[in-house]
Amino acid sequence: MKRSFSKKELFLDTTIQISRFIREQEFKEKIKMQLSNFEQIVTSLIVLLEFKRRLLGEAIYLLNLLNDKQSYQKVRRHIENILQPQQRRKKQICLNILSTVFEEASDSELTERAKQYLRMLIKHGVYRFKKSINILIENSGCECAKMPIIEKEPYKRYELNVSMCRKLIQQNKGCPLENFIRRNLEILRELLNYLQTFPPNEKSEEIERSERFIQDVINNPGDIIKERPCYTVGDLLIALESKEIENFYTMNWSESKFFCDFFNQNLILRPNNPNNEDEIFPRELKPWRR
Repeated sequence: MKRSFSKKELFLDTTIQISRFIREQEFKEKIKMQLSNFEQIVTSLIVLLEFKRRLLGEAIYLLNLLNDKQSYQKVRRHIENILQPQQRRKKQICLNILSTVFEEASDSELTERAKQYLRMLIKHGVYRFKKSINILIENSGCECAKMPIIEKEPYKRYELNVSMCRKLIQQNKGCPLENFIRRNLEILRELLNYLQTFPPNEKSEEIERSERFIQDVINNPGDIIKERPCYTVGDLLIALESKEIENFYTMNWSESKFFCDFFNQNLILRPNNPNNEDEIFPRELKPWRR
């Protein structure tokens, strides 16, 4: 499904930003080709937060495993065989990271190469993230996204600083996300009404979590931060941050089809198969069907 539409701004969600770093070259080229169609590449603080927590957090996890096992191959087998089915996303990200450093080499060479790559990713990942875009939407005010990653000891100890909200809760201090969500309360009410028009079998677990969160916010607006929305309903927060951007680029169909429909955005879907072309769902052709 392809139609022409405005090519001014394109919002990249977390799935696209992570893929730009760790997917195979042909996959990256497909993303790069899509980005070249637009004047401005846009993302947001919550996307940056998830990038830090998911990609750079897993890089630290892998670096610790490499330090412990001193073997690239043993770490790869650990990821493939030990991680549980419910850790599917963690497993996939870790395997993609490890694949970026694989060439024909001895295990000791691969181990050292992986350590060096992971350290560079941890230290410079946020800088590369910001250089890869034109605009960073900061409406949510997320402090965890803004905090630097600190190298306490090279190759061994790092602070991601993505859990400041825990400290804020403990200290009874406010989080900027509270104000962001309150400012969007009326929109969230409308979104809840929209989501409730769909039967449960059409909604993902994340969409159902978003519904429950919005209902809880409406019923108990003083407990917003206790819900830890940046961990539980990240897609919802990203949808709110991106709502003024006309075009939304993602690998996540299950949630984005609802949010992009509600906010009247053009949805561009990047398939997981690098050989396939992006699917484009223009807003003027709604309702979308697959």
